[in-house]
Amino acid sequence: MAIAQIAFIVATLVPVTVLMAWWTERRRGPWDVLVSGLTAAASIGAFVILATLPEESDVGWLGTLTLVAALIALAVFIVILAASKGGPRARKRAWSLNPGKDLRYIAAREEVLQVLVERRLVQLDKAGQRKVLEMPLGSWHELDESPRD
Repeated sequence: MAIAQIAFIVATLVPVTVLMAWWTERRRGPWDVLVSGLTAAASIGAFVILATLPEESDVGWLGTLTLVAALIALAVFIVILAASKGGPRARKRAWSLNPGKDLRYIAAREEVLQVLVERRLVQLDKAGQRKVLEMPLGSWHELDESPRD
């Protein structure tokens, strides 16, 4: 029974952790869908197995706990699928091999954006410019609307 309790805790914490990680950007990543979907499938499978056991088997609260874990995992899976913004999560680096070089790169990006706005090649208000400058390094290619030839 102790192993079943540990499995219940894991089956409950995994989708909740995935949901908390997803909550910051609300962008669906492949691992979010995979982990929450597999957890839901495993929990539902465990509930079905417990439900088909003979009456003589003493499962106690285990069936209820398994159903709770299955419902939590299924709810997280559906929320991630239904409420996500389009596209994968933007990857932000938490560290840099050369912070000085990154600072120079960020300063150069600001200058490039300013030139593009002055030449009216890009039409952005101040909020839009701030949003573009806050994008992770190396992600401006995502702004292209036309497909590359």
